[in-house]
Amino acid sequence: MDLIDWLKSSSLYPKLYWQARGVKTATAALGVGDHYPFYIAPFSPYQEAIWQEFPQKTVLSFQEVRFAETTAIPWKNPYEIEKVSLSPSYPEWKIAVEKAKLAFQKKRFQKVVLTRKVSITLKRSIDPWAMFRSYIGEKGAYTFCFSPCKQSLFFGSSPERLLKQEGNNLYTEALAGTRPYDARYELMENKKELQEFAIVEKKVLQEIKRFCFPVVASKKQIKISRNIAHLHRYFQGTLLPGKSIDLLIDSLHPTPAILGDSSTYCQEFLAKYAAFDRGLYCGLIGPKTPSYTDLCVAIRSLLIEQNTIHLFSGAGIVRESDPEKEWNELNEKLEPYLKKLCLTL
Repeated sequence: MDLIDWLKSSSLYPKLYWQARGVKTATAALGVGDHYPFYIAPFSPYQEAIWQEFPQKTVLSFQEVRFAETTAIPWKNPYEIEKVSLSPSYPEWKIAVEKAKLAFQKKRFQKVVLTRKVSITLKRSIDPWAMFRSYIGEKGAYTFCFSPCKQSLFFGSSPERLLKQEGNNLYTEALAGTRPYDARYELMENKKELQEFAIVEKKVLQEIKRFCFPVVASKKQIKISRNIAHLHRYFQGTLLPGKSIDLLIDSLHPTPAILGDSSTYCQEFLAKYAAFDRGLYCGLIGPKTPSYTDLCVAIRSLLIEQNTIHLFSGAGIVRESDPEKEWNELNEKLEPYLKKLCLTL
């Protein structure tokens, strides 16, 4: 029995699947116990009912753990769609983008990340494990799945690391700016994408320098994530004596890649204009022990509850942003999921 079948067949909850970026062996875990400490932290405290079964910021340990290599199996969509709803709608999205740009003109902040939820109601309940299995092992991405109860399963394939720790060696990165794969080389020249990336890069480097010395940085490069490309830069540092990994995690998260450049103003702006509760989308997930940590940012993710699939995507809004182009970027980020559902937005 492979890991997915083992998870699917068990009556124990919570259920976890984890495959680190660049690693062939995956981990599956069941029930509450004393093995494999795993960190889970939402983007913000839960408000919507769809997140109520999920834990708040915590470190979970499990009763049973297995390790194995797994293989993706293509997913054939046998489901008919009953209803599709967008939150926000395009008119609401356009208003939020324009409000953000007005705030930029007043120099309150330079960037905010706006998000959208696409809720797809099917005519019958879905097999979430079959859909998840088709995403296993994507090159250059973390693959994760967490199910707190029978009704809900959150999973994704994220290209973004928040922080990796191996003893006193720490690794983090800046990831921002988006272009379709075919237009990836535009990233190095486009003013809007470069501005968005620079805000993220500056903040991440500033925080890791507070906790590490020396710090080594790679050159800016292009990272491919399925059908799209991002600007990307690695940072590596040695943790200074007396510095806390937990404090560094809290200082880094949320980065400007998923929030914006000013926590205070961005949080106030999102409290007013965000159309839904992100929950674990843009949260953190990954193993965490005193000597080893590997946390990814839970983007490129979705939530399945019974016969409804909630797809999440976001876009960084800066002074140069165009509402329609940013809206199209949301669709591009969801394209792999939409394609499996034979759906076009």
